[in-house]
Amino acid sequence: MMVVLLGATTLVLVAVAPWVLSAAAGGKNLKSPQKVEVDIIDDNFILRWNRSDESVGNVTFSFDYQKTGMDNWIKLSGCQNITSTKCNFSSLKLNVYEEIKLRIRAEKENTSSWYEVDSFTPFRKDWSSRSTFRS
Repeated sequence: MMVVLLGATTLVLVAVAPWVLSAAAGGKNLKSPQKVEVDIIDDNFILRWNRSDESVGNVTFSFDYQKTGMDNWIKLSGCQNITSTKCNFSSLKLNVYEEIKLRIRAEKENTSSWYEVDSFTPFRKDWSSRSTFRS
């Protein structure tokens, strides 16, 4: 009876926390991307970021966004599972007067925690046609 209970407990831990196995087997836990910048040039919205660990290959990156008053995050079209450290999200039809939040994570066999970019409003009267936000 005790053996069955121990086996069930072990099975639950494996099912709930698969990333622990990867780390224990010599795998790496992914670190979140850093130094995210949002470049706004006229109607073009470009994201740039730094990889946290250059030694880990075959990593992809994905962004989500959230508008003011929303509880849920939405996948940022064109910025999902990309291999570069740059993403153009100009095709997203944004209300440029509305505040937006972004978050990014690295993905391989497992995922990093989300890195949230400071919220911003794409257009303000006092900005030139080129603006950069750093988070």
